[in-house]
Amino acid sequence: MPRKKVRLTRRKHSGTPSHCIRDANTRLARQLHNAALKYNSSVPALKDCKVVMSQVNLTLGRLYQNIEVSNMRTIIKRPRVLSLFDGISSGLVALNQLGIIPHSYYSSEIDADCIKLQRFNHPGKVTQLGNICNLDYEKLKELGTIDLLFAGSPCNDLSVVNCRRKGLLGKDGTGPLFFEFVRILYYFKNLANMEGRDHDFFWFFENTCAMEVETKNTISRFLGCQPLKVCASSFVPMKRKRYFWTNLPVDQDQIINHHLLPVDDIVEHAKLQDFLLGSGRKAQTDVLPTFTSNKLNMVKNGMFPVVDDQDGEGHVHLSEIESLFGLPSFYTAGPDMPLHSRKRMLAKCWDVHSVKFLMNSLISLLAVKTCASA
Repeated sequence: MPRKKVRLTRRKHSGTPSHCIRDANTRLARQLHNAALKYNSSVPALKDCKVVMSQVNLTLGRLYQNIEVSNMRTIIKRPRVLSLFDGISSGLVALNQLGIIPHSYYSSEIDADCIKLQRFNHPGKVTQLGNICNLDYEKLKELGTIDLLFAGSPCNDLSVVNCRRKGLLGKDGTGPLFFEFVRILYYFKNLANMEGRDHDFFWFFENTCAMEVETKNTISRFLGCQPLKVCASSFVPMKRKRYFWTNLPVDQDQIINHHLLPVDDIVEHAKLQDFLLGSGRKAQTDVLPTFTSNKLNMVKNGMFPVVDDQDGEGHVHLSEIESLFGLPSFYTAGPDMPLHSRKRMLAKCWDVHSVKFLMNSLISLLAVKTCASA
């Protein structure tokens, strides 16, 4: 016997408004609302069926207009993730902040300090694979299905800031590591295509905007798309311009229309002063320049970014830098990590805000409807 369909329109009741709580639509709305709360604690309180359905749609990015059974619920698929040049696993931090908990998180990284931080901050959650150059066909085959692949190869030999850069094809440089990503991307693309799930395989590649146009065009040819340009100043008072090549559904025009792609603009909702900890510290600029391991790069027009009543002119503290990056406080402190190592790792890591914006569509792409057990 076919199951009875439930319409998402409220039935008329002759009694008081409290009787509406027993309406099947409201029960369904409660189930969807609870599912949304599981992955986003900021969902507003339950009020009525119409409001709740709107909240769930905004949270999960889906429309639930025709649902056949009253015990339908929404869950988020736990993806299998492979991160190349993983660094301090800021990609995993972004996923967790979005409410996406990976089923498996594979990391390719060779920096000993970064691996220590991975194990300290994410114990038992990161499977380390080592050098990307050693990930041959057999090792990739052992990983099985991958739902999300992302990477950001070293930019020191691609950035025009480095006068000794060796370029994308430079011998003995880090530029050719990009082609290791291409090799692995092509493998999982072909695998997804053979499995008939090419529409469920997502990826992105990140690198600096300060590269030569020829380098950018070469990367675009190999990846089959043009990059999105996203700056951290869209979200926090810090500049960090980055290119993102991706197959995630992010529209360049939509970013511009929502003012999420500034070039030299400063965010209006926050200033550097808002991120400084402790009293007696005053910011001499509204937005922090691009953070690097070289502290002299933070001095603009002969001025340090911060003035301290006790120490005079100075720099932004590392805990404040972590906050600007979207990382938890003291994330890079780890197991007694020295300051110079923390600076070096932060200078290479992703801005979590930008990565979250890029991956936000995953919430709806990974949302699936299932029947709850009776």
